Amino acid sequence: MEMLPDQCKALIEKAAKGAPYDELAAKVTSGDPKAVLAEAKKLLADLKGHPGAKLVPDVVKDIEAKIGDLEKLSPTEFETKGQAGIEVIIPLLVNARKLVGSANQRHERAERLEAKVKALQSSHPHAAYVKSHLDKILELIKDAKAGAVKGDEDVGAKLTDGEAQYEKANQLASAEEVYRLKRHDLEAEVKEISKDSADFPDKAKTLDKIKEHMKAADEASKAFDHVKTGGMMKAVEALLLVVTIGTKAKAGTPPTPENIKKLMEQPGGQKIMDDMVAALPAEAQKDVLIVILEARFNMDVKMFADAAKREAGDEVDAANLDVPAPNLMAYYEMLKAVPDGHTKLNPSMARFDQVEDDTGSYYESSGGAVVMACSVSMNAEGNPLGEPSELETIDDDSKTRTDTPMPTYGKWTTCTKLVTRLMTARAS
Repeated sequence: MEMLPDQCKALIEKAAKGAPYDELAAKVTSGDPKAVLAEAKKLLADLKGHPGAKLVPDVVKDIEAKIGDLEKLSPTEFETKGQAGIEVIIPLLVNARKLVGSANQRHERAERLEAKVKALQSSHPHAAYVKSHLDKILELIKDAKAGAVKGDEDVGAKLTDGEAQYEKANQLASAEEVYRLKRHDLEAEVKEISKDSADFPDKAKTLDKIKEHMKAADEASKAFDHVKTGGMMKAVEALLLVVTIGTKAKAGTPPTPENIKKLMEQPGGQKIMDDMVAALPAEAQKDVLIVILEARFNMDVKMFADAAKREAGDEVDAANLDVPAPNLMAYYEMLKAVPDGHTKLNPSMARFDQVEDDTGSYYESSGGAVVMACSVSMNAEGNPLGEPSELETIDDDSKTRTDTPMPTYGKWTTCTKLVTRLMTARAS
């Protein structure tokens, strides 16, 4: 596109300068031979001054010689031979003007492209990366210049192809620069987490996976596939985010919502985060899940010591609650099992309130809150779950199993309340 204004300007100039030659061609058979020859001499002088004349010197010399031969004729000889000579010279002169203009225009276009290629070679930090591309363009420019002098019709197409190849080479070099800068930054982070002092879940497996992604990125770079290199770098970034979150979680420090959201934005980030949550140690689950539920499902998770405190909006730090975390984990597992339209995109599922007393669990429609009463006493043994006598028939899949640990009352209540709420949300 940047070549277009120059090309349009050249065509306008070509039309203006070519007009006298076209007028002369019309006089070949009807004009006075002497007057036509005098006009031809003037146009030849104009042609010799054209920048493109040096590209076709033999053509110009041939016309000059033929005009000279006519001028050497005597008046009598000119009377008999002049017209025939004019009919040979004028078409040659007109075609030469067209060839000179076209050759010059295409030659200049080729030189502009060549200058851009050489500028990229000398100034771009990653020009060597696209050396093979640039060498091919320079060879194409060489052929185009030779074709311009010959008047080959495919010169314009060749130059258009060369310009497209240059843009591609420039983009590839810039994409490689972005890749290498990103890789350098990520390598520094990988070096830090590779130290013996770094402690996070699945360390060896994570480092092997990062190494695998880095290798795949390098191979993609060699193949000029920067879509894949970008994907591999995002995969590494996702793993590094998992390490950051996992390291904090293992130390009992909740991750930041920003890091959780960054991880979710990565390709496959949501599944990576779900796998990470599943591997969290029980003692870290409570604090970490509060943050993750907020970021993952757009849920406002609040903790209250009792119903009165909840009514007053007086929250308590999760670390000060005696209620174990499995109820949050069960809530998380249930939420991730259903479509986003029923969870983070559902205004009826805006809050999760955990209350450490025995006031009971319920759904509060005014604030879209699932309220879970879950005190230590309610998790004590003796609370029968799935009591057969309470229903006439119980599906085998719904019966409590004897070969697995009995769930806490809090976890059971969380699941049943949530299932009820999700079914209501879907029905509405």
